[in-house]
Amino acid sequence: MPCVESNALAEYLQGLLSPEEHSRIDAHLASCPECKALAGMCGSTVPTGDAARRSPLEHLAAQLPIAPGNVIAGKYRVEHLLGMGGVGVVVAARHLQLEQQVALKFLKPSEGDAETRLRFLREAKAVVRLKSEHVGRVLDFGALDDGAPFIVMELLEGNDLSSVLKVRGPLPVADAVEYLLQALEAVAEAHGLGIVHRDLKPANLFLATRADGTSAIKVLDFGLSKVTGVDSAGLDVTHTTAVFGTPLYMSPEQLVSARSVDARGDLWALGCILYEALAGKTPFGDPTRSVAEVFGAVLHGSPASLLQLRPEVPAELEAVVLRCLEKDREKRFANAAELAVALGPFAPPQAAGYVERVAGVLAKTTGTPRPVLLVNPISPTPRTLPNLTSRWRWPLQIAAAIAIAVAAAWLTVGLSSRSGQPASTPDPVAE
Repeated sequence: MPCVESNALAEYLQGLLSPEEHSRIDAHLASCPECKALAGMCGSTVPTGDAARRSPLEHLAAQLPIAPGNVIAGKYRVEHLLGMGGVGVVVAARHLQLEQQVALKFLKPSEGDAETRLRFLREAKAVVRLKSEHVGRVLDFGALDDGAPFIVMELLEGNDLSSVLKVRGPLPVADAVEYLLQALEAVAEAHGLGIVHRDLKPANLFLATRADGTSAIKVLDFGLSKVTGVDSAGLDVTHTTAVFGTPLYMSPEQLVSARSVDARGDLWALGCILYEALAGKTPFGDPTRSVAEVFGAVLHGSPASLLQLRPEVPAELEAVVLRCLEKDREKRFANAAELAVALGPFAPPQAAGYVERVAGVLAKTTGTPRPVLLVNPISPTPRTLPNLTSRWRWPLQIAAAIAIAVAAAWLTVGLSSRSGQPASTPDPVAE
């Protein structure tokens, strides 16, 4: 259905609609993030009359403290509105001196509380530490005259994976695996630095167009990331047990509490993304289900068989996905490198290097790298699985390189610890 006009939204929020019309708008809000955000922003104060004919983005633009033509921080001229997420609004802008196009990310007018601003700052601090090509780069950080913070990021051309899946439907196995391996390179670096994303989903994987016309996945929106210990401002980030994230992609432990999430929660989310890319549907329901139904499915349900939905998907690849989706995180892959090695046999030739890079990044950034599973990375399951190395010989060459990288990292860490440097990265602590 088309987006909800504000008059209808006002009646919806005030409970003035018939049950049928209320249900219709309810279903639309579940599938349209713009209208849902507008409803959350407006509460019961929704414009009527001519203002009610605006689209959600037009209405939101009218509420922002900036407008096209405004100059931010004396150097960024706002050009137009790009879109919005859960708490943020993104506009295109141009650097006045460098003539570089950038993206400026602001908080919505309704999201200016101290905790949200802290998460916003944490996103900038997290991303600026990451050097992977597969992370949307942060270029600058500042504040408006009223103190509202903003982040300056690279302006990307392309579409997020959610939009791509809506247009293309299920992806070829090779494409889906390559996209996930690219995302894993960024996730591995983040995990090695003690950063857990906590909101990985197709909408946060942006399929950007490179200068040569090829595509590269960019991991976006570290606003819900969990970092190690106390941030540089001295603010403890372990105070909350609130549930943050997107339920369709959240692990069972994250649904229970943000405090208990570690890197394996991100691997669960990546398993959900890969399942959706292959099946054309999420493993635990769809956006029209209620939050309670999604929670129940994640905590107690099982996804439909990938082999039944896509017979051409190899059984071994389904086993990799299902291991990501183990309710007990101890049964999942221990780290991003193990998952990358398990996905390697299904990757196209041009993506083979990602497996080695994922393991190398993790070995370089983490203090005490966990052993990388080199041969037959899939745990025994009730289904008898063939040995992966008997079918694909090339992972053995990558395995040897990974083993060398891990050994080198171990030796380096051992030497640095003897010279007074930290020998390990503490387990990440909940937000």
